[in-house]
Amino acid sequence: DVTCIQGSLQTFIIAFRSISGEMDGVQATQHDNSARAAAFIAKGSPAMTVANQYYQHYPPYALAAKGLKLEVTGIVVDVDHQTPNRYDARWTDVVTDVRTHRILGRHPFGAQLDVIVDPSARSEDLVRYNFGGVFVTDLHLFEVQ
Repeated sequence: DVTCIQGSLQTFIIAFRSISGEMDGVQATQHDNSARAAAFIAKGSPAMTVANQYYQHYPPYALAAKGLKLEVTGIVVDVDHQTPNRYDARWTDVVTDVRTHRILGRHPFGAQLDVIVDPSARSEDLVRYNFGGVFVTDLHLFEVQ
């Protein structure tokens, strides 16, 4: 079960942080990323508040429309043995200008994620994006120094 949760959290972080760089009006990949990330966030939880605040500061559709692409690389998710249902994650954000293909920066990030697992939770989006029923209830993002 731990391995499945770790894999689900990797999927969540990639979807949550990724910016597609699509400058067209459709932004299909960005919509898919946003829907995938939303399927992992417990409704009404502190994680939802953090996600909403994050998206207000870093609006993925607006940044993608400007030609910015953010890819998550080197992601590792580990169990926090000190706190039940908590996982620690580390990764690197790579920001690229899609017009010039120039890398604008590499930034190491981390997060603490508290989760619950409810495999019986079913909806069309969950079957498609979060079939394991792993929900992030609390989320703390931080830049790694």
